[in-house]
Amino acid sequence: MLGSFVVRVRPMKSVCYQYCTGRLLHGLFLHLMERVNPSLAGELHDTKGQKPFTVSPLFGHFLTDSGAKKALEEEEYWFRFTALTEECCEALVRVFYGEAIPNATVMIEETPFLITATDLAVGGRRGWSGLLSYDDLISTANGEPEITLCFQTPTTFRQGKINYVLPDPNLVFGSLLRKWNAYAPKKIPQEIKNFIFERVGVSQYRLSSRLYDLGDHSLIGFQGKCKYTVLGDQNEMTRYLNILADFAFFAGLGQKTTMGMGQVRRLG
Repeated sequence: MLGSFVVRVRPMKSVCYQYCTGRLLHGLFLHLMERVNPSLAGELHDTKGQKPFTVSPLFGHFLTDSGAKKALEEEEYWFRFTALTEECCEALVRVFYGEAIPNATVMIEETPFLITATDLAVGGRRGWSGLLSYDDLISTANGEPEITLCFQTPTTFRQGKINYVLPDPNLVFGSLLRKWNAYAPKKIPQEIKNFIFERVGVSQYRLSSRLYDLGDHSLIGFQGKCKYTVLGDQNEMTRYLNILADFAFFAGLGQKTTMGMGQVRRLG
């Protein structure tokens, strides 16, 4: 099961943030999961490497105040949590549609936020929300030779000791392949790596580099849009590529996807 839960909130007082809010929302995610499934929350916290969830930063209108981002009391903001397993999806349903949040209020760091709405498009995707099975995603994938991805938040890949800040197709689809094969019941063959290396290229892009401040350290990432084109005749590998592109909506890309980086969706 794949889920993307969009949560709309309003701060009960104005608040300034010195660094990106994805790290704070990561803490909120684990806190809420602990309320409904303590053992799962502990497992998600302790697991190294791949994790079956992502966390976005807080989106909305902020003012700049002495270098900090200021969320205003009268404004509405939103964030989203995604889940890549049945257990995580079920826990998030219990969080947002059960009784895990008294008075519909959550604490982001030390500030109370009132939940004004929760979006979950069951059986498909709407905006940034969605809930569907892996089989549903596979059945709706096509064999389009052109794929455009929108990198909504800064995205970067760890390559040895450096952070790689370009949307190389081998890194983009390689990252998605690892996550897909870690959690999906039906695996995508490793042969797709050769297909990507030999047949998939960047044909158009509009990108910029952005600093993502995590509080104790910062990372540079790329943000914007990138089109990938499959060269030559289409085959089953092209369909696998489209499955991975659709999967990016839930899986995220690259480093620190549980703290707001690598939020991605397909366009068109």
